[in-house]
Amino acid sequence: MSEIKTEPESKYITLAVVEYDPDEGTRNEGIAVENMIVSLPTFCCQVNKGDLITFKESVGPQIFNGKVLAKQTYDIEDDYLPMLMLAFQNKSLGALPTVETKIVEMRVTR
Repeated sequence: MSEIKTEPESKYITLAVVEYDPDEGTRNEGIAVENMIVSLPTFCCQVNKGDLITFKESVGPQIFNGKVLAKQTYDIEDDYLPMLMLAFQNKSLGALPTVETKIVEMRVTR
């Protein structure tokens, strides 16, 4: 009897480039704007370009606010992914900051 071999399921990760102020909440706020690559958990499939989010770096308790500039889903095995990580000076996917919440702005009119 022959054994049926199945391909292991591909694993995917969704990443976003976020523009943020690293000095938010300090007296230097507004001086510098930086871009950070962040990992979007599965609940963030509704996060899109232009959305405001909060994210937390893997080390440190500080939470940042930022605007999503771009979003893309990658296969973990994709050759492009290591180059992207290098461009943003990240060594591993596990060390990426993670999105905490999507900021929903409420407008009140009279």
